[in-house]
Amino acid sequence: DILVVGPDWFSKLSGSGGDVAGAAKSVRSLRAVRLLRLLRLLRLMKLQKLMNKVYDMIDSEYIFIVFTMIQLIVAILVLNHVIACMWYLIGVETRN
Repeated sequence: DILVVGPDWFSKLSGSGGDVAGAAKSVRSLRAVRLLRLLRLLRLMKLQKLMNKVYDMIDSEYIFIVFTMIQLIVAILVLNHVIACMWYLIGVETRN
């Protein structure tokens, strides 16, 4: 959800101040961010196809469970990293 709403928040927080050139610059940067988001989604689709191939190759239930646990641990680590980055940003922004 944050990835979808983030660029809109960015444009609101940066504020164009009624400046036409600033508004055009914000629109261009938003389009670039949305394009990058689309490319990231395409990469996720490729990753999902790869994961399905790996699941199909696994014959042992034990290996399947271990692989699923590793996948969950990596997801938790990534989520923790994102939350830590957000807290760091809050700390840096409130310090000034």
